[in-house]
Amino acid sequence: MVRKDGQVYFSDSLSAAVKDLKELDFNGVYHVTPQGKLSLVTKMTRPNGVAISPDGRTLYVSDTNERKIVAFDLDTEGNTSHERVFISDIDGEPDGLRVAANGNLYIAARGIAVYAATGQFIRTIEFPETPANCTFGDADLKTLYVTARTSIYKLRIPDEGSLQY
Repeated sequence: MVRKDGQVYFSDSLSAAVKDLKELDFNGVYHVTPQGKLSLVTKMTRPNGVAISPDGRTLYVSDTNERKIVAFDLDTEGNTSHERVFISDIDGEPDGLRVAANGNLYIAARGIAVYAATGQFIRTIEFPETPANCTFGDADLKTLYVTARTSIYKLRIPDEGSLQY
């Protein structure tokens, strides 16, 4: 995920396909500054999806094994603080996620789980197969594109998406 000011955040998730090739003894979330400085944000069981709030002040990371979303405050330099569990006990294994302009989180899990900016569950959008990721698209950002195991889905949503770039 790239914040508007060029700060980059990514996860290093353990994949069964490369487990034997693993060079580190942990899985982590990382931050890269626009100048190219790399730092570890946190170690997690299995970090996966990464998203940033519309105002650029909150970083969200899904932990697939722990079935939760962790949030961090972001300062103007891109540094993280105040790590906390934002959503726990997600139905399914959270993977990719995106944040709408109003702060609602769209989380690929058993379906697309939608949570309010406060962390309160709103609803699950069901699909014929398990979603892996999602993003907002079309000119008005009110179309949700969802990748799943064998298909790509698109549906209109009431929320307007948010882009960092």
